[in-house]
Amino acid sequence: MYKKLTHIIAAASLLGASSCCSVIKPQEYHEKNRIMLQGNHQANSLDQLIDTSYCLRVKAEYKTKEGLNLQKSFLGSGFGYRKAGEYYYLITNRHVLGGKKHRYGPLVFHRGKTLTSIIDSKFDQDTSDDIKLELVYEDPIKDLAVLRTKQKINVLGNSYFGDSSSLKYGEEIYVAGFPGGMFKAMTKGVVSNPLRNFRGIKTNILSVRIMQGNSGGPFFAKRGNKYVWMGLVRAYILNGRGLNSELVMAVPSNEIISIADHTIRHADEIIKMVAEKKKTATEKKQNPVPGHPK
Repeated sequence: MYKKLTHIIAAASLLGASSCCSVIKPQEYHEKNRIMLQGNHQANSLDQLIDTSYCLRVKAEYKTKEGLNLQKSFLGSGFGYRKAGEYYYLITNRHVLGGKKHRYGPLVFHRGKTLTSIIDSKFDQDTSDDIKLELVYEDPIKDLAVLRTKQKINVLGNSYFGDSSSLKYGEEIYVAGFPGGMFKAMTKGVVSNPLRNFRGIKTNILSVRIMQGNSGGPFFAKRGNKYVWMGLVRAYILNGRGLNSELVMAVPSNEIISIADHTIRHADEIIKMVAEKKKTATEKKQNPVPGHPK
């Protein structure tokens, strides 16, 4: 039976870990609600587009209810999405941030504090120029995360956002990211299946060679005389021998924009709400019986 199972590997440099969290459902997205953008990165070539791709390093602390601690570090890619107000927003895959929990035998480690930074590469030893990112929102269902910083990063404008429903079988695409966290790279491939439902989630299937560390990187297609953003690469599929089949799952841009724009529009409210939920959860652990301190 196990030989017949389809194996899927997240394309970030981490061990697979399943987890879940509450999802904030976005309001219906309308064109009139588009965010006013500032300082957009104008890109007419792949040489310029690749500058919207960033290498991310995530350092996460995990703890068991017994008080045992565990620290893990992850690498992945991210995409400079928009500038709104004083913040620059970046999107990536949620799994790049690490699972909400890790199991080691009978022990269950729950994620606590995380520190996500933009770095030059995994070889970067100078932390003085790292750009710290604030987590705004994470969606485990569509495997998306939205982060932000006040430090300037390259982002694309609306005119460079493509309609992922227009992708065709065999169309050329280009994936940007940091394979293995080593260096930024642009890889050419084709669309194998423009739209497929995977566990109820709309997914693009691409035929392109990627590695661990590419998760969260954008992919582009050409429309007219320019390249436009079509989504984020998410995972590659293993063949029957457990090797990279070069078939890649991607999150379509049309599935991202409404969620990300709603998140950006209500970023402060979302951050405050998440902080209050964490505070309430901590208080419940400390005082399991109301009115009776532990």
